Amino acid sequence: MNPEFQPEIAAAIFGAELVSDVLYTYYVARVADHRALQATIASVLLFATSMYSLKNIVDDPMYLIPGGAGVAIGTYVSVKYEEWKIRHHPIGIEPPTVIYKHDGTR
Repeated sequence: MNPEFQPEIAAAIFGAELVSDVLYTYYVARVADHRALQATIASVLLFATSMYSLKNIVDDPMYLIPGGAGVAIGTYVSVKYEEWKIRHHPIGIEPPTVIYKHDGTR
């Protein structure tokens, strides 16, 4: 455990986890759309940001707090952005993620 909590490390972890959560949302949407290259790039970036956070959290568990805040805000922003895209997509263009009904139809 590090002797002192460093605000700049906490801010970097917050940002990394926020970006990780946004990347995860993007990754899931690209997988659902069968876009392999975009999903692969997102997964590599997701891995890198997550490993940065993990390394610092292992060194000092107090960094879980800014990491958790980053994940929470990242999820909120990602979901709100996806909702906004669905409401504001141009007429005639299907939203990026295909939603299936319980009977398997679109």
